[in-house]
Amino acid sequence: METRTQFLINSREHQSISGRNWGVWGLALLVWLGGNGVKTRAAGMVSVHGVVTDESGEPVSDATVVAIQKTWPRGRFQMNTLSTRTNEKGAFRFDDFATRGRPYEFLLTAMPDRHCMVSEYRGDRNGKSQPAVKLRVTPSEPTRITLTDTKGVPLPHAKVIPLTRITADGSEHKTYPIEMKDVGITANHSGVAELHAFLPGEKGKLMVEYHGNISEHAINIPSDQRLEVAIEAVEGRVMEGATDKDVVDSNAPSLGRVVSSSGQPIAGANVLLVLKTWPDGRFRQQVLQTESGRDGNFALSKMPGQADKKALLVTILKQGYEMTSEYRTFGKGEAIDSFEFTLENALRAKFRFVDKHGESLGKTRVFIARRKTPDKEHMIYAQSGADATFTTDDLGNIDLAFFQVGDVVRFIVQVDGKPIEATATITAEPTQRVVVSES
Repeated sequence: METRTQFLINSREHQSISGRNWGVWGLALLVWLGGNGVKTRAAGMVSVHGVVTDESGEPVSDATVVAIQKTWPRGRFQMNTLSTRTNEKGAFRFDDFATRGRPYEFLLTAMPDRHCMVSEYRGDRNGKSQPAVKLRVTPSEPTRITLTDTKGVPLPHAKVIPLTRITADGSEHKTYPIEMKDVGITANHSGVAELHAFLPGEKGKLMVEYHGNISEHAINIPSDQRLEVAIEAVEGRVMEGATDKDVVDSNAPSLGRVVSSSGQPIAGANVLLVLKTWPDGRFRQQVLQTESGRDGNFALSKMPGQADKKALLVTILKQGYEMTSEYRTFGKGEAIDSFEFTLENALRAKFRFVDKHGESLGKTRVFIARRKTPDKEHMIYAQSGADATFTTDDLGNIDLAFFQVGDVVRFIVQVDGKPIEATATITAEPTQRVVVSES
């Protein structure tokens, strides 16, 4: 049985401003469009398949395998999450994964019970079928993680997901935050969660959610596999510490330029980047932030060399101009072409956030997740949340100027520590009323 979660916003017209509960992991920017069902192979489609085995080569049955599926239908980037389980022979398969002849990429992660997490990232720019993916897992004892606040008080029922596992030889295995529903663990009433994802001596990263607060934590697994993770559980915090700030290096080559529709450079634009690389064939991902300079140029000191395969999502935020993003991939040995962003003036409007009873949501944090225009969709990764989050005033108002009339915008609004999705279709009115409701 295969499960799909789709990230591309439904293309049907939205007739009104509405909200929907994203649940605990709404901050991961999920839009649930798929369902459960047995998939059949279609002509002209590429399937992704493989097998999960233990160290001796024996099949591991009933293991959860989750996939991040990346495709570019009609030139528009689309990302889905899929999940399935291995059969009695350890085999798994995702049929109709991509259109043959068109580029696609995927991250596969296996987390069988009582075994370490393993993953593999692949892609084919020519849309050809990939050989079977072989995921070999190692038995592991549980790592006992006690989740507390900064005063040492346990955090009962906090949720945790292993984001990264770095083995002794430097190999890196990953999951995405959006896979929480498939591989996330809930702590007990004492704030203790047990993960089999790691071995003693390894390093990694965890993502922890508690009452709507989401944070990342670097960890080192001790020999006794017991550790404590302290969380600053402040209500309303979004993705604290998840973005690396990068200073514009005057000596670094320009990565891109931001100009207005009249060709004038735009200084001080917030540039949010998701950088993906495969050094030595190992997938790595960084979330970075910088600003455009006086000449509109922006650069990063951490850019990889031409020898590395890489992918970049660049999103531009500047009050008074349209929110814009672009995703590109670059093959090994291929130089990064300059990103040129020409921004149109945006509609200036007051956004009033209210609950289903019409009561104002004052002093509430609002994250801009996506902007959908008639011909393109612009997105921001959840890890960039701190740089795309705004707080309403006492009356629930925020002045925003990132959109145009007709845009469909998705926000993540934290109400009583719970992230809730709210959707708004932008009108010409000076005040846009956004209803935030769990129903």
